[in-house]
Amino acid sequence: MLKHLVKTFNIKKIIKVSKPCFMASKTGYSFERVGVLVDGNRFDNKTLIIDKLREHQIGNVEIMFLIFKTNKNKDTGQVEYFSSSDVNLKGEIINPDVKYFCDYDFDLLINYYDKKVVYLSLLNCLSKARFKVGFSAIKSRFNQLEIDVELDDCETFFYELEKYLTIIKNK
Repeated sequence: MLKHLVKTFNIKKIIKVSKPCFMASKTGYSFERVGVLVDGNRFDNKTLIIDKLREHQIGNVEIMFLIFKTNKNKDTGQVEYFSSSDVNLKGEIINPDVKYFCDYDFDLLINYYDKKVVYLSLLNCLSKARFKVGFSAIKSRFNQLEIDVELDDCETFFYELEKYLTIIKNK
């Protein structure tokens, strides 16, 4: 219990002192490489998200997922899942796959969760993505766009996302 409190305290401190880094594109916006952070405890339908991304023509080149699970099954061997055990007491990422996701040069990071989870907030904060979007329920200062819909309303979320990305691309 004490370890969890120390880890959470350190992660919140990292998030608090971090400044949002918005990387403007010099050649216009392109949303080809998409990262998706998901709270797998509340929503774990990766196939639905991929279908909606394709349907709305977002992430046509590459889509990479990272799904948070409170109790990650070590036997799955799937690198797209992570848990609190992938972060040390100092709030540093110790899993190389999670570190790779944060350092990857995404055009767009979709934060597909609507409840504050300190580990997901940390990854959003550390992500090198050029443009970040999430749910308005989170009110993250690291997101450039927040969409006000329910988590289960995947269709509306991606409809709204496509609408705003089209406006941004045409600027």
